[in-house]
Amino acid sequence: MAWYEDLPRRKRDGKVRVRATVQNAHHRAPTAVDPKTGKKKTEWRRTFDTKTAARRWAQGIEADLDQGIDPDAVPVRPEAETLTLAAWRARWWPTYCRATRKAPRSVEETDRRWRLHVEPRWGDTTLAVFDRLEIQDWVDEELAGWAAPGYVELIYKDLHLLCESAVDHRPQILAHNPCHKIRMPDPNAAEVVHTDAAGVSGVAGRCGFYADLVWCLWGTGWRWAEMVGLRRDLETADGPCIDVENNVLRLHPTLGCLVESDGGLASGPPKTRGSARATAVPQFVMDFVSARLDAPDVRPARVRKAHPAPSPYVWLGPRGGVLRRSSFNRRVWRPACDGREEEPRRRGTRGKPALEPLVPGMRVHGLRHSHKAVLEAAGVPDSAIEARLGHARGGISGVYSHVLPETEARIVKVLQSRYEAATVL
Repeated sequence: MAWYEDLPRRKRDGKVRVRATVQNAHHRAPTAVDPKTGKKKTEWRRTFDTKTAARRWAQGIEADLDQGIDPDAVPVRPEAETLTLAAWRARWWPTYCRATRKAPRSVEETDRRWRLHVEPRWGDTTLAVFDRLEIQDWVDEELAGWAAPGYVELIYKDLHLLCESAVDHRPQILAHNPCHKIRMPDPNAAEVVHTDAAGVSGVAGRCGFYADLVWCLWGTGWRWAEMVGLRRDLETADGPCIDVENNVLRLHPTLGCLVESDGGLASGPPKTRGSARATAVPQFVMDFVSARLDAPDVRPARVRKAHPAPSPYVWLGPRGGVLRRSSFNRRVWRPACDGREEEPRRRGTRGKPALEPLVPGMRVHGLRHSHKAVLEAAGVPDSAIEARLGHARGGISGVYSHVLPETEARIVKVLQSRYEAATVL
């Protein structure tokens, strides 16, 4: 309830002043205590030069009382105006990783992108001042100029997820996501380099000690981390991970991969839940695995003395150490696919002959694509191929698609025949 009264004219300028009074007659706002009376304040009074200003002030006081707000309270700044992106990530990220059960390797890679790309630009920025145009400029000018389109999209998704979590938080921190509809660089549409069984045979022949690993990657369609993480001492609910009797390799749901974390290698979960699978393998794959299992312990004597038990991993290096993809790629895989110039013999080295390019640009992951291409050429159903690769199918096809034993037998027969034809040449 508000009323207004005109005060006498001021002597110095002759202006009429207006006194506005607002009384808390029926509102239930938690008002502060008046220091003069010692009771809750029920009346607000202020003098203005014009009645318009007085009416605007009175309407503001009544609006606060209607909403249950003390008119004398100091306005609280919205959290988005004080909370920086770095502070919000430190508060939200650990809970998100724990709730979604993110793999350690995935957490490490996301942390690295945050540390190198997102934090230097946006870490000290408060959430309220994020601007969509500035984010678009950052993507176009600072990221797209040097990083691959796929990597730029990963960095952008990290920032998008952080802002989206602030929108979804309750109470809400951001009213909308400033990363909405940011245009990404044009993707690189180049086809993944793959090859046929004859090409795999040529690459495997150049890999020497690791020729059997190359053939097993091609014959199973497994990812690198899944194959080199294969262990002799693990069992799943359906049987051992290495089932020699049934020619089946099983991927353990929690320790099935050799993942790199904090610079070290350790067993960890596969990429997705659907990746924990059983794969029927051709006879040549099981022969290679069995030969590795029966291989003597080649670790140095000091290592055997400190750790008498043999390594649980099937795939080891010439000195008995676990395999690291970066080292394998640099020392073995790239020269085998791309070729190399002759390295002359020097003191302490034997030198290396020149190699012509065989399958230029193919990555280790290209063996997985090559595996899929062979099965598609043989007319194997897509549902069987995706189940073998550890991909989950969505929709009705994912519910009603199943792989029969005869389909698996046909896949094994196709792979075995392609291997035999390639190795006979």
